[in-house]
Amino acid sequence: MRDRSQLPRPTASDTEALYATYFDYVWTNLRRLGVPSAQLEDACHDVFLVAHRRAADYNQRCAIKTWLFGILRRVASDYRRRSKREQQRLAELALAEPSPAHPADAWSR
Repeated sequence: MRDRSQLPRPTASDTEALYATYFDYVWTNLRRLGVPSAQLEDACHDVFLVAHRRAADYNQRCAIKTWLFGILRRVASDYRRRSKREQQRLAELALAEPSPAHPADAWSR
């Protein structure tokens, strides 16, 4: 594997080079921003998918890292929110009365 410091600086439209250069940066910041460990890989891929779709919007007034951070911050927020909702749903299911194993049991109640 080549040393990343020798890689040319990628442009926003060069998705493969962007991924190779900034994967560790995105992964670390997603974890730091509270994305659950089980969802880090998916969140990281989502960041690069959004970056690929929004490459035309990158106007070079800021560094690519800054632009990527804005994307990953939003993706992290979405994943945290989704995770919180799932935890609430599981807690509600745990508190709910268990359903009868057989329909006749429900009738006898």
